[in-house]
Amino acid sequence: MDYDLVKGIFEILQADFEENGKKYLENKTRTDDYINKVKFKIALENSMFDLDYYLQTFYEYSINKLNYQINNQFGAFRNIIDNWGKAEKSPIVYNADESFEGIEVNAEYLFPKNINLSDYEKIGEVLGSEFFTDGNNSLLLYNQKEKTVLNVNSYS
Repeated sequence: MDYDLVKGIFEILQADFEENGKKYLENKTRTDDYINKVKFKIALENSMFDLDYYLQTFYEYSINKLNYQINNQFGAFRNIIDNWGKAEKSPIVYNADESFEGIEVNAEYLFPKNINLSDYEKIGEVLGSEFFTDGNNSLLLYNQKEKTVLNVNSYS
């Protein structure tokens, strides 16, 4: 995928969102409807680029950001992602200080042998699915003794 092509797609989406973003928000435009509306503006022939996914993540991020800028409501992110349905406040976003119960991973595979996860405490967590319909998760851990931070990323 050529960088200039992706940059061009982004510029088209950004211009459309600057012009229509408030209308999308007011009309509670669903992600699929947004994709169908803007997809025709972008011509991709014989490309391996996943345009639908790019449009989805661009829209969900942009509409959530705009909603926050206008309404100053962070909790509404779940509503938008859940197709404008009624959603509960995120337990992750609002309770990031709850105790860390561990990571279900093969630590030897992911981390060098000198890293012991039990030496770390959770200081923050962001689940990508709280902001998109799928997600890249990030867990922030802190080792008090060594004064080191470990950022664990995973895709769900």
